[in-house]
Amino acid sequence: MATLRQDDDHDRITHMDILNLLREDIREGFARQHEVFNARFDAFDSKIDAVDSKVDAVDSKVDAVDSKIERHFAEHAAQASESKTGRRWLIGIAIGVGIAAAGLVGQYLSVIIQALQSSP
Repeated sequence: MATLRQDDDHDRITHMDILNLLREDIREGFARQHEVFNARFDAFDSKIDAVDSKVDAVDSKVDAVDSKIERHFAEHAAQASESKTGRRWLIGIAIGVGIAAAGLVGQYLSVIIQALQSSP
């Protein structure tokens, strides 16, 4: 705070004291705004990290399903080469896998969109 000066038994504050108080208030205001900005940025960054971890979890599940599908296709491809009805089975399986994959993506896509929309 500014100091008061004594002149002719009157306490008064000088123009320099007022300017110093104003400068101090401005510095404190900028410091507070900087702290608030950093806190909001950190909160947003943690939400992005959470979304990233969810995407990684979904990605690993999709990879696991993909490997199972590939193994299943390999088994049915071997069977299909032995019989004509195997081709029909492969087409049916391909359609079923496409529908299942679309369902998985649709199920986890809403979670990712909600997480992104909830950020400040």
